[in-house]
Amino acid sequence: MRTKRHRISSDFILILSSLLIAFVIWLIAAEADIESDNLTVSVEVINAPENYDIEIAPKETIITVQYPKAQKSSIIAPNFKVVIDLNNLPEFTRREQVISTTWLLTPIDVVKNRNVSDRVKVIEIVQPKRISIRAKMNIEWAEVKPVIRGKLKEGFRIAESPRAQPPRVKVTAPAKTLQILKEVNNGKIVLKTDEVDISGESSSFFRTVKLNVPRGLELVNPEDEFVQVIVGVAEVEKIKKIHSVPIEIKTFTQNIETVYSPKTATIEVKAPLSIIKDLSASDFYCEPVQPIDETVGFHGKVAIEAKFREDVSPSIKEKVGIISVKPEAVELEIKQAKTE
Repeated sequence: MRTKRHRISSDFILILSSLLIAFVIWLIAAEADIESDNLTVSVEVINAPENYDIEIAPKETIITVQYPKAQKSSIIAPNFKVVIDLNNLPEFTRREQVISTTWLLTPIDVVKNRNVSDRVKVIEIVQPKRISIRAKMNIEWAEVKPVIRGKLKEGFRIAESPRAQPPRVKVTAPAKTLQILKEVNNGKIVLKTDEVDISGESSSFFRTVKLNVPRGLELVNPEDEFVQVIVGVAEVEKIKKIHSVPIEIKTFTQNIETVYSPKTATIEVKAPLSIIKDLSASDFYCEPVQPIDETVGFHGKVAIEAKFREDVSPSIKEKVGIISVKPEAVELEIKQAKTE
């Protein structure tokens, strides 16, 4: 009985060994049996800069895959894709704003899933072999806003709003970042400068300062990192009334006489403090706005205006503004001149 059981056990081991050997032989044969197929796979890009909009065409290509027959089940399109690494495009390194180029595909560009055997080989890119790549940098104009601190010398004021040169610069960022920045600034992007100290200044000046660029934003032109801030400075101005300014009415016709009233006017002028204190009636005169009617018997109102005397310095004239004249007109009468 023991001999019979031993014989059955030996036969079972022999059968199992034979099946195992047969499977190994089949497996070796299957691995040795090479096949090939064409697959339509997707084309993707990696390492694309976030501040670019990337377009590729076409987005699929056909590849030829060679594989052992035993790997047939893994030869499906989702297990393969073509990957273009944009780090290898020199145009991005040069920061070109618009990039239009082509990429020649090779089997090296094909990436396989991990479950695909190393014995599966991509041997050819069938068609298309070239992929068009178009990239456009996301660009917006940013307004440069000067930041001022300190106080001018007493008696002086900022003549106009400080301005930057250039007044705006190009910036780039992911589209979403640009949109957020515009939403919080009423539809525009604003970059502030470093502070410009105006303490003690008494004349116009400019400073070269750095732009403060928020994280996530880049300047398209790196040289825009520094801008000039121009600050116009002028003296504080005051308004002054000057009385007894003479009214002068000249004629060109002989033997006539002008009779008019009043003989003097009061004018209002606006000028810097350093000038206005020295202005007096002797620096001005009033005369008719238009040539007068020199006909004997004329009687009526004549509009007058104030002017500087010829001996007043041009540098003073350009800083003094005549605001008003009172009265605005005089009563004028033209008479025949008396003869002796």
